[in-house]
Amino acid sequence: MSMIVTETDGPLYKIIFNRPEKKNAFLQEAYRALEAALKEADADDAIAAIVFLAEGEAFSSGNDVADFGPDVVKNLAGDFRNAPVMKFLHTLNNAEKPIVAGVNGLAVGVAVTMLLHCDLVYAAPSASFTIPFTKLGIVPEAASSLLLPRVIGYPKAADMLLRCRMMTAEEADAAGLLSEILHEEDFRSAVLDRAGDLADKAPEALKITKAMMKKNRPEIAERIDYEAEFFLERLHSAEVAEAVAAFFEKRKPDFRKSG
Repeated sequence: MSMIVTETDGPLYKIIFNRPEKKNAFLQEAYRALEAALKEADADDAIAAIVFLAEGEAFSSGNDVADFGPDVVKNLAGDFRNAPVMKFLHTLNNAEKPIVAGVNGLAVGVAVTMLLHCDLVYAAPSASFTIPFTKLGIVPEAASSLLLPRVIGYPKAADMLLRCRMMTAEEADAAGLLSEILHEEDFRSAVLDRAGDLADKAPEALKITKAMMKKNRPEIAERIDYEAEFFLERLHSAEVAEAVAAFFEKRKPDFRKSG
């Protein structure tokens, strides 16, 4: 079963996270599929908007901890800038079509930072947003060290990135992370209805307007690469090794002994 499913729904191109048994955690295989799907949708003149959705009760629990294993880290180290996750992030940053996200539940790590690149972000009342990087011994990615303070302000961004504070849907909406909380019973239909509004708009005007708002793409791309250098270093650190060991041993990490 594919971790990522794509569906064309009239003028909408749906990219659906499809690993509900693992809370839609991403592996490198998923990032490859996400990159390919974004490129396919962006190149299709019949598509008005791209929509991220998820199966199950979680939007995504973020990067699968299995991806922090020694074999995967060793493979990534060879050419990290060409790693699937990096290609996905740069493709996301460069997308010309409007991108809509429907966050139906838990969003963790990269599942939150990717939202900073989306144009419209809708959440169910039960959604939550957590960036637990410092709990894992790692650092921000997806240019979140740049974008999150700009979107929600430095103090709230620091609360999420440093203290790993979880935000509820109401808190995320008040902070400016969301376009709207959708209370409708059929959340997915409500997201698609709003995404469908984009199909009525002039497509070239949509692309140009998004390009104007995203004029700082080169700065964002530079930050993605800058963060990646530190992220890769952290993957080889004793702190990450302790965090991964603690995860599989179902205990709290003790970073004092990893120093």
